[in-house]
Amino acid sequence: MRRSGSAVVVALALVPAPALAGVPVAGPGRAAVVVASAPLPAERTAEQAKPVVQRVTPASGPTRGGFTVVLKGTGFTGVKRVLIGEGRATGVRVVSPRKLTADAPAHAAGPVRVRVVTDHGSSKATGQAEVTYLAPPTPPPPPPPPPATALASVSPGAGPTAGGTTVTLSGTSLDGASAVRFGGTAATSYRVLSDSRITATTPARPPGPVNVTVTTPHGTAVLEDRFSYVARPTLDHVSPSSGPVAGATATVFGSGLTSDLAVSFGGVPATETHAAADGRSLVVHAPPHAPGFVEVAVSGVGGTASLPSGYRYVGGPDLVGVQPAAGPTAGGTAVTLTGTGFTGDTLVVFGAKPSLAVSANLAGTELTAELPPSTVAGPVDVTVGTEGGSDVLASAFTYVAAPTLASVVPDLGPSAGGTSVALTGSGFRPGMTVTFGETSATVAAVTATTATVTTPAHAPGPVAVVVTTPGGSAALAGAYTYVAAPTLTAVEPDTGPATGGAAVRLSGTGFRAGMTVTLGGAPATVTAVTGTTATVTTPAHDPGPVDVAVTTPGGSASLSAAYTYVVGPTLTALSPTEGPAGGGATVTLSGSGFTPGLTVSFGGRAAEVGAVSATSATVTTPAHAPGSVNVVVATAGGSASLAAAYTYLATPTLSAVTPGAGPTGGGTAVILTGSGLRPGMTVRFGGTAATLVGAADDGTSATVTTPAHPAGVADVFVATAGGAGSLPGGYEYVAAPDLDALTPDEGPAGGGQGITLSGTGFRPGMVVSLGGTPATMVGTPTSTTVTVTTPAHPAGPVDVTVTTPGGTATLSAGYTFVAAPTLTSAAPAAGPVTGGQAVVLTGTGFRADLAVTFGGQPATVIGTPTATQATVSAPAHAAGMVDVTASTAGGTGTLAGGYEYAPAPTLGAVSPAEGPVTGHGTVTLTGTGFRPELSVSIGGQPAPLVGPPTATQATVRVPPHVAGPADVVVTTVGGTAIAAAAYSYLDAPTLTSVAPAQGSSAGGTVVTLTGTGFRPGLTVAFDGVEVPADSVTATSATVTTPAHPAGTVDVSVATDCGTATAASAYSYLDPPERVAVTPAQGPIAGGRVITLRGRGAAAVAVTTPVGSSTPADAFAYLLL
Repeated sequence: MRRSGSAVVVALALVPAPALAGVPVAGPGRAAVVVASAPLPAERTAEQAKPVVQRVTPASGPTRGGFTVVLKGTGFTGVKRVLIGEGRATGVRVVSPRKLTADAPAHAAGPVRVRVVTDHGSSKATGQAEVTYLAPPTPPPPPPPPPATALASVSPGAGPTAGGTTVTLSGTSLDGASAVRFGGTAATSYRVLSDSRITATTPARPPGPVNVTVTTPHGTAVLEDRFSYVARPTLDHVSPSSGPVAGATATVFGSGLTSDLAVSFGGVPATETHAAADGRSLVVHAPPHAPGFVEVAVSGVGGTASLPSGYRYVGGPDLVGVQPAAGPTAGGTAVTLTGTGFTGDTLVVFGAKPSLAVSANLAGTELTAELPPSTVAGPVDVTVGTEGGSDVLASAFTYVAAPTLASVVPDLGPSAGGTSVALTGSGFRPGMTVTFGETSATVAAVTATTATVTTPAHAPGPVAVVVTTPGGSAALAGAYTYVAAPTLTAVEPDTGPATGGAAVRLSGTGFRAGMTVTLGGAPATVTAVTGTTATVTTPAHDPGPVDVAVTTPGGSASLSAAYTYVVGPTLTALSPTEGPAGGGATVTLSGSGFTPGLTVSFGGRAAEVGAVSATSATVTTPAHAPGSVNVVVATAGGSASLAAAYTYLATPTLSAVTPGAGPTGGGTAVILTGSGLRPGMTVRFGGTAATLVGAADDGTSATVTTPAHPAGVADVFVATAGGAGSLPGGYEYVAAPDLDALTPDEGPAGGGQGITLSGTGFRPGMVVSLGGTPATMVGTPTSTTVTVTTPAHPAGPVDVTVTTPGGTATLSAGYTFVAAPTLTSAAPAAGPVTGGQAVVLTGTGFRADLAVTFGGQPATVIGTPTATQATVSAPAHAAGMVDVTASTAGGTGTLAGGYEYAPAPTLGAVSPAEGPVTGHGTVTLTGTGFRPELSVSIGGQPAPLVGPPTATQATVRVPPHVAGPADVVVTTVGGTAIAAAAYSYLDAPTLTSVAPAQGSSAGGTVVTLTGTGFRPGLTVAFDGVEVPADSVTATSATVTTPAHPAGTVDVSVATDCGTATAASAYSYLDPPERVAVTPAQGPIAGGRVITLRGRGAAAVAVTTPVGSSTPADAFAYLLL
C-alpha cells in the first residue's frame, strides 16, 4: 500500500513464521507486524517530528548544577526548552537536529529524566534520557594528634670511623628535633627536612654497630645497632702479582677486606669478589686491561686503600733475539733472550726442553735462561710463555755437538809462531777458537772437519792444542812442539868446486832431523845430523864465496861467506842447437876454461872433439834418439853442462790437414798434424809456399796460412832440419758458393721452421746462418739446394749466409723472423653455442695471415686485423669454457679459458602468472641457463632483476603494462627464451551498482555488487569496514552488510589489482519499531482491514494480502 507525497508505505507480506528469526509471531494464523520509520504523509508530519532523546552525556553531575550536558537523538528543531528533572536547563545550544547542549540546573541528589520540548511536542522521559545528580562528598574528620616520635630507617646503614657520612633518618614526628646521636655521640650536624626525614652527619667513632637516637618535643626514638662504623681497609699485596691482559683470578691481601668492597685494577672494576672470614684476603677476578703496571684499589663505606703499581698486566711476550744462538748439547750455558713482555714467571723452552733456571730484568725486555741438555744436535725453536701468551722464534738456537780433535799438521814449528797448521777432527764450525798452550791462534779457514790456523808465539816445548765451539772443547795434549831457532858456528872444509858434490861438515846447535842446508841459496844434500853437527854434499854454484844457512822448524841460522866455490869450465852456447837423430852434425861449443883433453858428451854419449881453444871447441854429434839432451864438457878443473842444449830431430811426418778444404783465394788458417813439426820449417801446398804461423812445442801440429791456388786437390809438403815429409792430395781448393733464394722467407721468432735454400757451390758440411745464428741442417745438401731448420731469433728481417770451405754467400734481409702473437682478452668473453657472435680479440703480433680457433674450431676473421686487435666470428661449439688461439707465421698465442660458450636459456614457469597493470610486484621465473647478465622483459618492457639469479631461477620486478596477456622474454649471452602470453596484466576492479542500496543499521542485508574486474579473494568495505564476499563472478558479487550507524556510506571493492569505490552508494536505516496490530489475527485468504499503530506515527489502515494455504503460516507486515 503506497501513498503519494511523504507517504507511509505499508507492505504486508505473508511469510512462513520460521523465516523471520527474531520477529514476534503470534502463532498460527496470527500476523507479526514490523514497522520501520519512514517519511510520513503530510497529515502525519507533525506527530512524527516530536523529539526523541537517545543519549545524555555526561550521565552524572553535582547537585549544584552548572555542568554542561550533551543530548543526542532526533527532532531537535524548534527547541523551546530542555527540562532536567523539574528544573529548566540554561544555555541551550542546538548543534544539529540530532544534537544539542545545555547547562544543567541545580537539583537534589538522585537520577532525573531529561526531556526536550520543541514546536512539535515533548520527548518522552525514558531511561536513556537520564542524569544522576551527585551529592557533594562529606568533609574529612579533623586530623588526629601527631603520634610519638619514631624512627623507621637509617640510610646508609654504615660509614667510616672518621665520620662525615651524611645519613638520612626516616620515621614519624621528627619535626622539632633537638638532638641526633650515634652511639651516644652527637651528630656533627643535622637538618630536619620534614616531620618524617632528617639528614645528619656522623661523628667519628670506633668501629662497630651503634644505636641511633633522635629527640623531639614528641619524645625520643632509638634504633638499636642500626648504624655500623667500618674501619678503613688496608692493602698489603696481590698474588699473583701479574696476569694476562684478558684478566685472571687474583688474591688481594690486607685487612678489613669484605665482600662488599669495590675492587678495581687500573680503574676498571674487578668481579667475583669473595672475602676470607678473617677479612685478611679477597679473591677477585681481575678485569681485562692493557699491558703494564696498574694501581689496585679497594673502596667501601670504611674508606679507600690502594697499591700503586700493585699488579702487572702481562701481554703476549714478543721474542726478538737469542744470544748466543748456539750452545752445547750438554746444556748448562747461559742464554740471553731479548724482546718484550717478559716476567719472572716466563717459561723458556728450547725445542721441547724447558729451561729450569730463568730470570727476567725489571723492564721485561731480557731473560737469562740456563740451556737445558739435548740428545740431538741441530737447530730448535725457542719458545717463551707468560700468563699473557707465548711467542716462538723458529730455529733460533742451534745445539752443537762437542768437537773432537784428531790431528795437528805440522806438529811442530818455531817458538816465534806464524806457522800455518792444519787441524782435523769433527764438529768444527765458523767462530770456533783454537789455543796452543793456552795462547790463542789465528783461525784462517774452517770446515766441519778441518781448520787452518796460524800458530801464536810460545816458549819451546810440546803444548796442548785446544779447539772450542759452542758445543764444547776438545784437546790434544802435547800435539804441537815449539822448536828453538838453530845456530851455525863452523863449516869444514870451507872451499870446493863450483860444480858442487863436495862433503862438508857443519857445527852449531839446534840441529835436528829434517833440517835443510843451503850454500849461496842452493840446497845442499844433508847426509847425517846430530844436535850439534851435520854432514852435507855441496850443490853446484858460481865460483866465489857464498853464505851457508841451516833451517829447522825452529827457524834459520847462517854464516856469511863461509864457503868458496872454485872456477871450473863453463859451457855457454852451441851452434847449431839441433840436428838429425842419426848424428854426424858439426857443432861449435863456446864457453871458458876449455883445455886440450877436454871431453864432450851429448845426452851421455861421447862426441868426437875437433879443434879446441880456451873459449871454443868443434865436435861431431853422436847418434841419439830424438829429443833434447844435455851437453857436458869436462876438464881437470871440473865439468860444465848445458841442460837440453841440443835437440835431436826426427824426420818430420804429415798425417792430416784441417780443414781439408778452403777457398781458391787462399788465406785459410790450416792446422797440420803429424810429428817433427817445428818453427822455421817450410810448408808448400801444390808447390806454392804457405805462411808458417806457428808450431806446437811437442812437434805434433803447426798452423799455416794457405796460399792462392786453382780449384782442385793439392799435395802438402813440410821440411825441417830433421828431414822432409808430405801428404799427397792433403788439401782441396774449393770455389766460393752462391745463394739465390730461400722458401719460405718468414717464420716464427721461436725458430723451428724448415726452409729450403737454393744456389750453387753447396756441399756437405756447409754452414747456414740466419742473422748470425746457425741453423740446423736437415739431411744432406746437394750442390744447389739445402734444407735447414731455423734457429730462434728476435723478430725482424735478417741476413741469410751459407758458408763452405770455398767462402760465404749472403742474401741480405733474406728471411724475416716473426714474433709469436699473444692474446690478452676476448670481448665479449661469452656467447651462444650456435656461434656467430662477433668477438674482439686484443693482443700483440696480429697480422694479415692471422688464424683464430675457439676450442679447436676455426673462427672467421672479419676484416683486416691490426697489430693489436682483430674481430672474428665465433664458431659453433658445445657449451663450456674454451681456449682461444691466434696463429700467424710467428707462431701461436693462447688465451686459456678465454671464451665461454653459454647454452641458450629456457623458460619453464612464471609465478605468479598475473598481476595489476601498474606492475611493481615481483615474479619468479624458473628455467635453465640463467646467468648473471640475464635480462628479462615482460610485454616488451624491461623487468629489473631483484637480486642475482641462479642457474635455474630469477626474481624480477614487474613493469607497468596495459591489461592483457604479455610475453615473458629472458636473454643471456647464450640466447633468448620466450614464454608467450605467460603473464597477464589485470585491470583494477570497477563498481557500477549496489543493490539494494539501503538496509538496516544492524547489518545482515544481502547486497549484490555489479562491476568489472571482480576476482576470487575480493573484499568489500562499507565505510571502511571490510567484509568478505559471499560469492564472486567477474562482474558481480554478493555480500552481507556489517552493522553501522544510520547514514549514507561509501562502498568499495578491492582485489590484488586495485580498489574501486562507489561514493555514498549505500544507506543504513534505523531499526524498525514494533507496532500494535488490530485485529491481531485474520483469515489466510486475506482481504481483512487491519489498523497499525506505532510510536511516532498516526494509525494506518491496511488490507491484508492473500497468504499461504498452510494454517501454520503467519502474517508479517513490514512498514517500509
